[in-house]
Amino acid sequence: MRTPTLAGSYTLTDFRALLAARPFETPIAEAFTFRLTNQQWSGIDLHFTNLQRDFTAPACDGSGLTTYRGGDVGVDGIRLKLSSGRGSNGNDPSVSIEVDEQTVTLTPNLNVDVPSTIGGVPFLQAVRQRALDGAVIQRDRWFFDENYNPVGGLKMFYGFASSIDKLSRTQAVLKVKSALVLLNIQMPRNLFQPNCVYTVYSSGCGADKSSFTQHGAVGSSPSASVIPWSGGVPGSTPWSNGEIFFESGPAINQTRSIRAFDGANLYLTYPLTAAPIAGDLFAAAPGCNRADPLAAGSTSDCIFFSREGAYRATPRVPQNELGL
Repeated sequence: MRTPTLAGSYTLTDFRALLAARPFETPIAEAFTFRLTNQQWSGIDLHFTNLQRDFTAPACDGSGLTTYRGGDVGVDGIRLKLSSGRGSNGNDPSVSIEVDEQTVTLTPNLNVDVPSTIGGVPFLQAVRQRALDGAVIQRDRWFFDENYNPVGGLKMFYGFASSIDKLSRTQAVLKVKSALVLLNIQMPRNLFQPNCVYTVYSSGCGADKSSFTQHGAVGSSPSASVIPWSGGVPGSTPWSNGEIFFESGPAINQTRSIRAFDGANLYLTYPLTAAPIAGDLFAAAPGCNRADPLAAGSTSDCIFFSREGAYRATPRVPQNELGL
C-alpha cells in the first residue's frame, strides 16, 4: 500500500481502520491540482474538487495545507491506470513503462454567480492564452470520516498538460501525459551546433530580462499583427526574435514573438486573437540571434546583452557534406 498523506491528528492506524470498515456511503473526493508554469502565469496554482463544497487538507505532494474548491471547475478524466506489468504472453513488461496519455475535460463556471478565473482572467480565455501550457497536473483521492472531515489522501496521477484538443465557449478538452514523458527528452541536451545552445534570458545566458524590457503604448491604427510604436530605437536594440506582452486592452495577457521592427512598427510572428487599440500598454523584450560574438565582423546580439562570455557553441564543426 502506498503511504497516504494524513490530515489533522489522524494516524496511519486511523486511515487503515477507515478503509477496512468504510461503508459505501462514506464520502470520497477527487482533488485536482494544476500548477501553472508558462510565462506570466507561472506561480499560479489551481485547486479543484468534485465535492459540492470546499475542503482543506495537506497536499499529497508535500506542498502544505491546500483548499480545494468545489462547484467551481468540473474536471472529468485523469483516471488511474492499473497494470500487472505483463503483456498477454505473460512476459512483456512494456505496459508498465509506456507514457500514459489521457483526455481531460474542464468545465468552468459551475457556479454562475462566481465565474471561474485564472489570475483574474476568465478561465477559458486564459486557457486560450496558453495558461495551461506545460502545467503540472496532479490528482489525489481523499477519504473522509462520517462528519466529512478529511482523514487521508493518496496520489493517483502526476503528469503534464500536453495539448489542447478542443476549446469551446463552455469547455476545454486537454491531453495530459504522465511524468514518464520526461524520458522522451532527447539526450544529450547540449548539441554540437553553430549557434549558442542557450536561450536568451535563460540561466545559462545570464541576461536579466527585467533589465532589458521596455514598456510602451500602442500607437494609432494597430492591427492583430502590426503594433505601431514610437518608443523603440531601430538598430540599437535587437527586437527581432524578442517578445511582446500586452498589459491592457483586448489583447491583455497575450504574448507574441516579434518578427521585426522598422522604427515605427513592431511586426509580430503570429497574429493576436484580438487586435489592440491605441493606448493599450505592453512590455517588449529584445531577442537574440545567438550568433558568435567573436567572429570577424560579428553582428551577434550577445554584444548588446554584454554576455559574450556566456556564448557556448561549436561554430567550426564541419558541414555534413564534408564527411562524404
